[in-house]
Amino acid sequence: MKQLLTLAFAIGSAFLLQAQNVGIGTTTPNSSAALEIKSTTKGLLIPSMTTSQRFAINNPPPGLMVYDTDKDEFYHYNGTGWTVIVNGSYWSRPITSRSRIANATDSVGIGTNSPTERLDVNGNIRSRDNISATNNIDAGGTLSGTTLVNSGNAVIGGTTLLNGDATTNGDLIMNSGGTVQFKTSSVNKTFVQLSGDNLRMGTNSGNSAGDFIIRMNGNDRVNVNAQGDLNVDGKITRTATGAANLVPYCFGRVELDGTVVNAGSGNWTVAKVGTGQYEITCTGILSTDVVIATSRDFRIVMGAYHPNAGKVKFYTYSVVSQSYDDEAFSFLIYK
Repeated sequence: MKQLLTLAFAIGSAFLLQAQNVGIGTTTPNSSAALEIKSTTKGLLIPSMTTSQRFAINNPPPGLMVYDTDKDEFYHYNGTGWTVIVNGSYWSRPITSRSRIANATDSVGIGTNSPTERLDVNGNIRSRDNISATNNIDAGGTLSGTTLVNSGNAVIGGTTLLNGDATTNGDLIMNSGGTVQFKTSSVNKTFVQLSGDNLRMGTNSGNSAGDFIIRMNGNDRVNVNAQGDLNVDGKITRTATGAANLVPYCFGRVELDGTVVNAGSGNWTVAKVGTGQYEITCTGILSTDVVIATSRDFRIVMGAYHPNAGKVKFYTYSVVSQSYDDEAFSFLIYK
């Protein structure tokens, strides 16, 4: 009779447990919990085992959790493998008043299992706001952004695509052979490049319409076209000769009848005003400018003076006839 009562109690208890939620340390377990444990002096201790014992569990169901004593970490089975449950030894809250977590010593890998830096991302990174760097930015691939602002050095080892401004308070460093390439509609137009010990800059191959231009104070001062022709809007000087312009302002060659043989600088005209007398008009020249003239005949003596601003009068005098004589000559005028 006693055995029957015990069996009936066990069966009744089983039905009761199936029908109700279970409470340990409480008589009123939460209705949404299958098991609620309450204690102010004890905790919950789940099964502990070594790594080999964990892998030896036969057909673990998804959600099974154990504590690995070799790893000192909690693991759960996700249906295909064992996954560590990240705990407080990895992350902490250095400022409890703010919603942030931090790790002061380890590295984080995204898309890689072997991070080599504090944050190692194998793939693209997208920021919908600013990215700030207080030290160097090392780019081995493509670095793109609307505006890049850096308070340290920017070291570029690959391609940098700028759709806006790049501002640095330090150095912009490019590795040997690097090129700053400028494009229009994805077509290479101009570039700046380090080539060995040389600095190369100019227009790209195929850009025959583009010129290399140096501007000063908002004005074009030096122009080089695709043929290599150099145009300077100003003086060419050297330290030894001071501010004197080494490039002639007007020059050319005149035939004995007053016709132009070689227009030279192209900014002058000539008029034959008498026997052995020729007047050159070149706007901008003054009486203080340097004038050089030479004849093709060594028996002709050349003379010149400034009758008016913008004009020079040349004389060709024959030492044979002792009179003015028509003769071809070349001239240079320096401002």
